[in-house]
Amino acid sequence: MKKRKCKQYFKLVMLLFGVAFVLSSCQKEDDLIQIEQNKNSNQTDFKISKIDKSKLAENTTLTRKLTKLSSNLRNKKSNNSQNKTL
Repeated sequence: MKKRKCKQYFKLVMLLFGVAFVLSSCQKEDDLIQIEQNKNSNQTDFKISKIDKSKLAENTTLTRKLTKLSSNLRNKKSNNSQNKTL
């Protein structure tokens, strides 16, 4: 009787372990599918292309903004507190 009860208990534990294992593996598969869908949805409508310096020079708005940006960067470097003498 005791041996039979122990055997039934063991079968129940194995059944519960198997069900838990199957459910967790299905959940992991769903997570992988969601990750792949997120990677695909992160793609943008922008195109990357190389252009010559002459094309850049033709675009006056871009040239003006780039010179302003570079002057701002130079000013920040010169205003750095590590370069100041006290």
